[in-house]
Amino acid sequence: MTQPDWYTGAVAEEPELATVRTSGVATALRMWGPADGAPVVLVHGGAAHAAWWDHIGPLLVACRVVALDLSGHGDSAWRDDYRIDVWRDEVLAVIRSVYVTERPLLVGHSMGGLVAYATARDHADELGGALIVDSGFPRQAEGDSWRTLRDAQRRVYSDRQEMIDRFRLMPHSEPRSPFVIDHVARESIVAVDGGWSWKFDPRVFAHDGLAFEDVFPIADCHVAIVRGDHGLLDDGEAYALSERLGGSGVVTLADCGHHVLLDRPLELADIIQSNVPRRPSQSASWEPGNTIIGGS
Repeated sequence: MTQPDWYTGAVAEEPELATVRTSGVATALRMWGPADGAPVVLVHGGAAHAAWWDHIGPLLVACRVVALDLSGHGDSAWRDDYRIDVWRDEVLAVIRSVYVTERPLLVGHSMGGLVAYATARDHADELGGALIVDSGFPRQAEGDSWRTLRDAQRRVYSDRQEMIDRFRLMPHSEPRSPFVIDHVARESIVAVDGGWSWKFDPRVFAHDGLAFEDVFPIADCHVAIVRGDHGLLDDGEAYALSERLGGSGVVTLADCGHHVLLDRPLELADIIQSNVPRRPSQSASWEPGNTIIGGS
């Protein structure tokens, strides 16, 4: 598949790199756009990393875009234990750093959506809004079976290209843009003793999660839902979650799986751009609602 011009231009724009620290643990950042741009903070999903946003960050016009690696992911340090509230504190450290000068729009995909919700729940006054992108909030009755992976071991491979070829999305879906998957795969690998390994700590899957029953409306911070029509949330679950959030509305992207930022990057970039907090001289151009956006 030929790479479109918008994509090659975006990934050719090298991000600025920086680090902040939370409780002594380094958090790696990738940043695009003018330092005085409207701030947007991007949070990846489980076992992913900030480079998943490399083809989206540069598309957000006049924005200061900051994507972070949560601990145990990407180029950030690892911890002995992983919890949503710890990752929330890492996001807060970024928001309170010199790299974010105003209340940002916080965007979280999948597990990152749980982190975004927890941040908005506890620190709404520090945000200009939040988007939860295809995040599943399990019912309490489903239990916490994810914690059985707590003792998972890191695998080491001898051949880097073999790893790239083995890269698969979780949950599995057929990639709509193989060149994006190839970029993400290459950014997911790190040299270790004895060969190569994935950057994420396998123990991140043992995090404590966040239940559907724990979700409630957040005053002073609008939290909207974006989903793929073939993603984790079906219509009923999406609207139930919206009701828990106080009727925030649902934006559904057609012909789109769970990995919205890979399947429908241009549409997601437009949604993010439209939700960036407006400055006094600007007027809002989009209001979240029960919307379906088609794809070609």
